[in-house]
Amino acid sequence: EKIEEIVRPCGLGRSKARDISACMRMLRDKYDCNVPDDFDALLELPGVGRKSANLIMGDVFGKPAIVTDTHCIRLCNKIGLVDGIKEPQKVEMALWKIIPPEEGSDLCHRFVMHGRAVCNARKPECEKCCLNDICRYAAFQTALLFIYRVRILFFQVIGNLLYIITTATHHKDEITRFYHIIHLIVIESQCIVSYLKSYSFAFTHIQMNFPEALQFLYRTRNLGYLILH
Repeated sequence: EKIEEIVRPCGLGRSKARDISACMRMLRDKYDCNVPDDFDALLELPGVGRKSANLIMGDVFGKPAIVTDTHCIRLCNKIGLVDGIKEPQKVEMALWKIIPPEEGSDLCHRFVMHGRAVCNARKPECEKCCLNDICRYAAFQTALLFIYRVRILFFQVIGNLLYIITTATHHKDEITRFYHIIHLIVIESQCIVSYLKSYSFAFTHIQMNFPEALQFLYRTRNLGYLILH
């Protein structure tokens, strides 16, 4: 009851108090009041899951660990380190394959700080993110921006073309204006091509294979088609 009074503000006070009490008894009776430095042993403690066990292993004992909290899972999916994986253990196993063991614990703390300061869930600030050149989400947003700009130019061209046709005028200033817009589209297309080339750089760094890269570009292309139509 005393433990429950302390932890009640955190929510689920009764169940937390029960786990804490059982955990303390187990540490006293089985480990002589010491916290074990073995991952599997930590998981046996009441109320301790993979996240808490990894946190203790990394921060307390300085051993390789990857803490997959909500920030870590969200950022890994946005950046492209994993693809659509939401389960903490699956994200952890995927990161173990690409992250050096000695970097795991610090990396997850950086994810938390980056997720709070820059890549927040509601409105990520991609323009000032230090990872925007290798981030899949940032690349996708860039593609959408250019698709939107091409869409505007496309309708400008159609509008001017219809105006020239319907007025049946061939004045020099109207033709010059039309060619100017065509020139803008050519420049914009060149910009889009350069950004598409940068995607290959991003795919290399986020360790996507070629079929996944093609699938992403195909989805982006389809989205652009839908926007234009």
